[in-house]
Amino acid sequence: ENLQEITTTTKHGKIKAFLLDESASNNMIKIVDRIWRNPLNRKAWLAQQFTFFAPFTDGRHFLELRRREIVNYPHLYRAQVRISDIELGIVSGDDEFFYRRLVNTTQSIQTQLEDIVQIQNVEGGVQHINPHDPNAKWYLESDFDMSKGKHQYETQRPLAEQRIYQLQLVKVMHEKKRKKKKKKEKEG
Repeated sequence: ENLQEITTTTKHGKIKAFLLDESASNNMIKIVDRIWRNPLNRKAWLAQQFTFFAPFTDGRHFLELRRREIVNYPHLYRAQVRISDIELGIVSGDDEFFYRRLVNTTQSIQTQLEDIVQIQNVEGGVQHINPHDPNAKWYLESDFDMSKGKHQYETQRPLAEQRIYQLQLVKVMHEKKRKKKKKKEKEG
């Protein structure tokens, strides 16, 4: 049910999910990478809510590039899931229910395959901040009580000292060469 929901295309024919097969050659991965790297292709083919899947061993770099290129989505996540001895990487965008879907899907896979499925790592993407949002509250340093931090800083005792000296031998070397040159001119 969850996989069928993800793998269907949108009513506009855009791709909602992309699975990078672990048997794909490096050349094929490079071709696919170039296709998705182009912002015009992403806009034309990628649905607003999308998911990329890739085996974590070969697709780690591929998924990281997708995550970095698509940071303007409000809900962007990267997850790492282990199914038996397979590590699967997931990048999902514009899915505000990502965590719920991830847990439900992994539980469903575990039930159907009767195998251990572990969510190993989940990271949220960069969220776009609208500075003109009327509900946004901006805080200044003066809004916080800094007295305890200042007191801690003032009572610190240094454990060591470091000194850095910069010597410029270039000028000295030029002086020596100039003196030798003058000496030779006087002799000759």
